[in-house]
Amino acid sequence: MTTERRSAVVLVVSLLLVSLTPFIGTAAADDSIHLSVDVQHVVLTPGGAANVTLTITNNGSSIDSFDVEVDNASLHPSWEVLALDANVTNVFP
Repeated sequence: MTTERRSAVVLVVSLLLVSLTPFIGTAAADDSIHLSVDVQHVVLTPGGAANVTLTITNNGSSIDSFDVEVDNASLHPSWEVLALDANVTNVFP
């Protein structure tokens, strides 16, 4: 999987997380990166699914790699939020 595609997949999952902001905390990142999502809100019907793309922009001065974590602690047990990639590698500035 290419780095760009991997970043796109991670972004989709992150966007899903961001869409659940009223239910969970916000996304957080170091100042050296910028996180953005492709949609601000997702409305799901029971049993439905959605993909949200999280984009990681490297604001640093060198190629870097990042770990992606999903904190499900504050979610109802019926919610399932998955990150497709736990590591995003070789992200260019």
